[in-house]
Amino acid sequence: MKPWGIVALTTVALVAGVAGYFATRPEGSSYTDADAERTAECLAKYPMPADAAGFARRLQDRYSLCGSSDVLEYSDIGDRLADTTRPSVRLVIRIHHDAYSAWFTHRDAITACYRMEFDYYGLVDGHPDRVACPPGAAALTPPPVPRKGLPSTMGDVVRRTLEALPPAPAENEVRAAIQAALPPPVVNPPTLDVAVRDSVVAVAAGSTDRGELECQFAVRTATGEVDLWFPDRSKVPVSEFRCDAATALHRHPAEAG
Repeated sequence: MKPWGIVALTTVALVAGVAGYFATRPEGSSYTDADAERTAECLAKYPMPADAAGFARRLQDRYSLCGSSDVLEYSDIGDRLADTTRPSVRLVIRIHHDAYSAWFTHRDAITACYRMEFDYYGLVDGHPDRVACPPGAAALTPPPVPRKGLPSTMGDVVRRTLEALPPAPAENEVRAAIQAALPPPVVNPPTLDVAVRDSVVAVAAGSTDRGELECQFAVRTATGEVDLWFPDRSKVPVSEFRCDAATALHRHPAEAG
């Protein structure tokens, strides 16, 4: 074959390869590529989330200014501390642009999906990768941030539970009923100490998740009234303070003495 023939065949093959690449490349545009880049940069801002759910929450938080993309996948794929250079989090997001027309400019509506993987330092490989959008995939909503400490509704839960229990419940019955009524999620459920003396029920709920002991007391009196209060710890030496049901009974005015 003549040299010019080889060159021609090579050129045809190269053109065909390039055309095939663009024909099979997942849908997207320079505009969605730029959006994905900005989103990845925003997600990796300090302090980076500790897990995949944290990345997904940051993306969906309107105050984070990370865009308005849909989250299609958020997965923990490694330990970011065990190996700081290996991907530990994977996100797949979906970006949609409506059709746009103004003056001599027109852009068709487009939907594009991108995979992002993050290690300890940030985005792996320096850019998001276009991927095919799963047909009909629903956007995912990550769970809320786990709550620490005593739930804000702790008092209401204890009051309703004590009011609904029979006159002389068993201690384990009281504890189980309160635990069942507590709203998720919690990092560590509050410790619950229960004491039943005749027809009087005392509950002490404690937590150290915020770095110091939180404590709430509740007593259901013999007449069925429920009193709740936070003990004044400033009047008791730290070494002597007890967040337990016996202390709740001892300090309750109707039962003391």
